[in-house]
Amino acid sequence: MTEGAPVSVMMAAPRLDTILQGMYPALAGDTGRFQVVGLATEWGDLKSKIQALKPEALLIQAEIAPGPDEFIAGLKGFPGVAVVVMTPSSAAAEGVVRSIPCVRDVFVTQAPNWVEVAQLLYQAAVSERAIKLQAAPLPAFVQVGGPIGPSVPVGLRIFAFVSRKGGVGKSTLAANFAYALARRGISTLLIGFDRPDDLGVQFHLPPYPNQGLFFENPTLEALRGGIQKKDALDILLCVPDDLAADAIARRDPADRGSIRSLVMTAAMGGWAALVLDLPPDLTSEWALQPLLVANTVVLVARPTLADANKVMQTYQLLTRRLAVEHAIPRENIFLVLNMTTKEDNISPAAFTRMIAETSGDSAPPVIGVVPFEPGLSAIQNQGELPLLRLDGFRKAVEGMVEIFYRGVTPTTAQEKSKIPWRRR
Repeated sequence: MTEGAPVSVMMAAPRLDTILQGMYPALAGDTGRFQVVGLATEWGDLKSKIQALKPEALLIQAEIAPGPDEFIAGLKGFPGVAVVVMTPSSAAAEGVVRSIPCVRDVFVTQAPNWVEVAQLLYQAAVSERAIKLQAAPLPAFVQVGGPIGPSVPVGLRIFAFVSRKGGVGKSTLAANFAYALARRGISTLLIGFDRPDDLGVQFHLPPYPNQGLFFENPTLEALRGGIQKKDALDILLCVPDDLAADAIARRDPADRGSIRSLVMTAAMGGWAALVLDLPPDLTSEWALQPLLVANTVVLVARPTLADANKVMQTYQLLTRRLAVEHAIPRENIFLVLNMTTKEDNISPAAFTRMIAETSGDSAPPVIGVVPFEPGLSAIQNQGELPLLRLDGFRKAVEGMVEIFYRGVTPTTAQEKSKIPWRRR
């Protein structure tokens, strides 16, 4: 979710007390995620306000309309997303209402849980933002020697890219996401924690130097000594020696030379973004310690039932068991669906709905839908980044960047060194 940009919401119900006692408290008290722009208790008033206020999302009780036909016709042209609440007496029209393009979910109940309804509305709106960003034309990268567009840091983001199994493209997305950040003038350090570290292979870098310099001498200077570069991006590869890595993992997280300390030291190094590529085994210290330092989690999955189950388990791990040690806000946990095709029979909305229905909890919003690219592996084998060669992949990754750094101007590695807040 873009910082400072809550979802604009219109609320509508035939009774004012339904809005003031139910809908409004669930949304208005959550100013970080919602901005209530209007309310309506009459059908004609609602239609005119939608035209004037242009909300992103609509929370509506179906009985505000004169009848089901008017309701369906009125919502068909709404460009945002809607969550609909219906009383049991109107349940016969549920199937038709669900088929309206803007409708993301329908609750048939006399006494809705408005907090749950608000959570689903938020997820739907954030997912819609991401999809629209990916569908929009993206600016081309500024060429070397072009105009400088220095950006202002928006606060340190520590991104943890997570998946519970290999083969879903997590490392590829982490690498290209980090590279896209750096190309925009956002000083970025990409850190590998998976072993063996695929980041070195993707960027065609030698295995040394790496994190080992820090673990031998836990200082910021030693950490910088282990960094390699790919154009504007700083990269810190994982320790390749398994025996050495096992010994490091046994260090107390509070020690200066621990895995956790490495991330904390990097956080003090002047980068605007740290991108952590974590291993699939979240019980290992190489995944757990960096995860407990991160403030933003990106879950990577494919649109399958098996992956939905794994995402659900990971989301519950983050929001329940690990919340005691480090509470990553739910609004900072996101989902990317990778390798999608036109033949997929699970849409992003259905994917998150399955997670919510199975777990009885919320689900992370989708911020990226990345298409399957048959030529991706061949491009990587040639030592090139898919971000720079595949338009569909590039558009999806740039859309993810826009979620967090909306409006930051692309720049070049040469000009990037002139940005005042960039430290080396």
